[in-house]
Amino acid sequence: MKKNLVIIPGAFPVKSRNKALQRLIYKFYHKLNVNPRYEDFQYKFMVRKFYKHYKRVYFLDYNRNLYHLFSKKNEGLVKIFLNNVKNYDVIAFSFGGHLIQKVLGKLKNKPNKIVLIGSLNLDKNVKFPKGIKVVNIYSSDDKFIKKSIRLFSKNKSSQYLENAYNLNLPGLGHVQLIKMKSKIKSSKNKTIFSIIRDILQN
Repeated sequence: MKKNLVIIPGAFPVKSRNKALQRLIYKFYHKLNVNPRYEDFQYKFMVRKFYKHYKRVYFLDYNRNLYHLFSKKNEGLVKIFLNNVKNYDVIAFSFGGHLIQKVLGKLKNKPNKIVLIGSLNLDKNVKFPKGIKVVNIYSSDDKFIKKSIRLFSKNKSSQYLENAYNLNLPGLGHVQLIKMKSKIKSSKNKTIFSIIRDILQN
């Protein structure tokens, strides 16, 4: 019996109608080696590629604007959606990783596997329910997520998660982690997509 797959994307980049402020925002992104043009077509690529391996592939959208990211509505939306899906895996990017960690303990229908990519991990000691395989893919060169964790974490968290299998892919920035065709320097012929695929299929 084929499983379902749920893809939870990251947040939208910060935008301002004030041109001077927008220039400052772009400079901030550039300093952290982040391209503010968010790569939603990368998610569409994943949906197409995984469609033949899963019964259904869902793209779980939420209010991805900065001012609403941490709202209870977003948590509630993710919780309600996942409780209506059975026998499924999750791929969560960036802020999407934070959301799945927040709602996981409240779910009736829990996922089989979770792959976190460039995830905003605000609690390195977060506990995952037994029986769920969790793989945390990150890059020690991801300046953007490092700064974000320092900004939003209250307990001095880190990219590394104590209760998950951690896979560090140095040399990649935040955007490169999301690009499915990004090549892995330490592995010949491996891309972000092929790594995710191998994790989910094994």
